[in-house]
Amino acid sequence: MGSGFDVFGLAIEGIGDIIEVAENDAGQHRILAQKGDDSISNDPDKNIVTIAAQALLTHLGLDKYFDFIISKGVKAGSGLGSSGSSATAGVFAINQLIDQPLTKLELLPFAGIG
Repeated sequence: MGSGFDVFGLAIEGIGDIIEVAENDAGQHRILAQKGDDSISNDPDKNIVTIAAQALLTHLGLDKYFDFIISKGVKAGSGLGSSGSSATAGVFAINQLIDQPLTKLELLPFAGIG
């Protein structure tokens, strides 16, 4: 299965990732904290949350940067769509902060990056 399969993990009720996001003026995305799974990279160039968020921002032509606090509720390697859960939460949060220019359906390709 490809990465798109992981996105369907968002349909599981009761578990999921929580991503706290705030805009920053640091000129780069930052992962300030990560809870629940020490195996996930805190490097914004390697973490699926920031990769998916940047893809969304690039698509929209926005030069904005955000701080992220990631609380993993879906453990990596569990087979439940851990990366899809993170990517989905990240792009949904960014879309909310920039006044929802995209519908949930339009966000799917960016969530699918996970």
